[in-house]
Amino acid sequence: MFCNFTTYEKIMAQNKNAQIRYKALDKCFSNRYKKFYINDLIDYCSGVLTEHYAQETTVSRRQIFDDMDFMRSEARCKSSAKSVLI
Repeated sequence: MFCNFTTYEKIMAQNKNAQIRYKALDKCFSNRYKKFYINDLIDYCSGVLTEHYAQETTVSRRQIFDDMDFMRSEARCKSSAKSVLI
């Protein structure tokens, strides 16, 4: 069985980027004193990824919306799981 390392590394990089973006978005959403618009979120996430990789990295508008949808669905799953346990 042959392993395609470039595909594996690409998948791992995408997952790692997602985790970094989720943490960055969570930090923005947790800040009650500043209102973040979509361009602010894009700039902040791009800045965090650029700082992490030490090279220019950008995040698309669509990616931010997909991340927010995922985070919203995860929050719903956790809240429904709590109600089932209670």
